[in-house]
Amino acid sequence: MKIFRKPTLKYILEHTTNDSTSLKKSLNWFNIAILATSTSVGAGIFSVGAQIINQIAGPAAIISFAIAGAICFLAALCYAEFAYKIPVAGASYTFAYATIGEIVAWVLSWSLLLGLMMAISTELKAWCTYLYETVAIFGIDWHTIHVTLFGFGLGVDLPILIGGVIFGGVLIYSTKAVAKVANVLTVIKLVILVVIIVTGAIYFKAANMHPFFLPKAASHASESFFGVVLGVKDGVGGFGGVLSGAAVATFAFLGFDTATTASEETENPRRNMPLGLIVGILVIIVIYIAIALVSAGMVNHQQIADYLAAHPTQQLSLVTGFKVVGAQGGVLAALIGHFVAIGIFIGLTGITMVGLMGISRTIFAVSRDGLLPKRFGKTGGPHKTPIFATVVGTIGVILCASFGSTAQLAEITCMATLSAFTIVSFAIPVLRKNKEFAHYHNDGFKVPWSPVLPIIAGLACIWLMGNLSFHNWIITALWAVAGVVVYFVYGYRHSLLGKNPDMQQ
Repeated sequence: MKIFRKPTLKYILEHTTNDSTSLKKSLNWFNIAILATSTSVGAGIFSVGAQIINQIAGPAAIISFAIAGAICFLAALCYAEFAYKIPVAGASYTFAYATIGEIVAWVLSWSLLLGLMMAISTELKAWCTYLYETVAIFGIDWHTIHVTLFGFGLGVDLPILIGGVIFGGVLIYSTKAVAKVANVLTVIKLVILVVIIVTGAIYFKAANMHPFFLPKAASHASESFFGVVLGVKDGVGGFGGVLSGAAVATFAFLGFDTATTASEETENPRRNMPLGLIVGILVIIVIYIAIALVSAGMVNHQQIADYLAAHPTQQLSLVTGFKVVGAQGGVLAALIGHFVAIGIFIGLTGITMVGLMGISRTIFAVSRDGLLPKRFGKTGGPHKTPIFATVVGTIGVILCASFGSTAQLAEITCMATLSAFTIVSFAIPVLRKNKEFAHYHNDGFKVPWSPVLPIIAGLACIWLMGNLSFHNWIITALWAVAGVVVYFVYGYRHSLLGKNPDMQQ
């Protein structure tokens, strides 16, 4: 069995000239930077980030975000080189297919689908959280409304259902429309982040930065893979909390991966993809470190814990700190907190739509190669979008958002996505030696100091994964095994590459 068969460059690019399976080129480098930024600046900082700062690492979350940002930046360099050399939908999946082989590409795409589904589900849950925060400003106590599915007593949150349907519908209509919406909403989000940073600086107290590390607290539920393997009770707090925080903080930097799924829709990808990715992730790193600094300095983590204990129906978010300061007499902080809640709610709207695009494009790319039914790889409508792939991805997100917890969804996202980062990083040296791509756009962006830097990036990603929950390692591994089964039951027999030996390297 030729499970490591690889496609030729001609095979990869021929999809982009077929009217029924091609995507329209309409994005420039600024659009790519906006896509990367708009997807990253979301639940990763607004919801999960608040947990890292207040419950996992404390003020030392500054280090957590710096570590995660540096490692993701290295991975982004690898993605940038791949994205211009192989400018087609599919990102990590297509990159692995061209360099390592079909079975690896399939398992990677299978894991990416899990990661993307979990990530956008987390974004959709955060969107609902800030929806509740927004309506509460106007005196509306809107508790979760459930809609029963299939008569089995399974309830879906109504806001999640409505939001998912609207976002998926816009994405089906036009990718360019999503990019335009993302441009506007990303500006709003950046304004909100600036407001948070400025307000946090006004109320900043050095005393709130002590202790810099949270007190060590062992917790079986939070034991990392390395902790279990080495027999160490790592728990949360201490420097172990910083490492766990860095692993979870990866979730806040995942936008650039989604942005590379739009490489086929990018004009002059040789220039625009690398430039857009690098600009986007550098902006994100600076913003996150600043947010972590002012959030930790504005309110002590114990004050946050006391406030949540007194208000059990409220969920931890970046707005919580403003509420605590407001309760202590900071009228300005309370008013700004309302403004922040509304702004974040609006901003998360764009994030969810862009994230859904990443899911649909991954399904679309895998289907074009025959590893999933052909229906997923068809485009249609006035703007040639992958309608069926988008519908299926939207349904999956709605279900995951309704039945999964934010913490678990975020960790599984990190597991799946870091595995993709690892493979793409290790694949760069392979790409350089592949004669198929030796002379293709060879004057474009290259990862410096290869193979050393790409290998360091891959090992760093593995290290981050080792600091994630052992429980979620098991879930991700079982999902990967299921993917292998699907490949041998369906994908291997229907692979278009397998039916065209002359198109194999």
